[in-house]
Amino acid sequence: MVHLFNANVVYLTMQNNTLAYKWVRIVYRCWKSKTPYDESKYLKALEARNSPLLAASNTC
Repeated sequence: MVHLFNANVVYLTMQNNTLAYKWVRIVYRCWKSKTPYDESKYLKALEARNSPLLAASNTC
């Protein structure tokens, strides 16, 4: 039981680190180009690439 708990903690930590890495890149790019973050621009880019993330974002 403890082993499963530790595995879940490691998995969640990996997910958080991945998300944080992506957001740091987004924020850095916005800072360098001096533009605010625009979610509609992101969603259009996902749509143009036929990304499965687009379907996931519509379910939330």
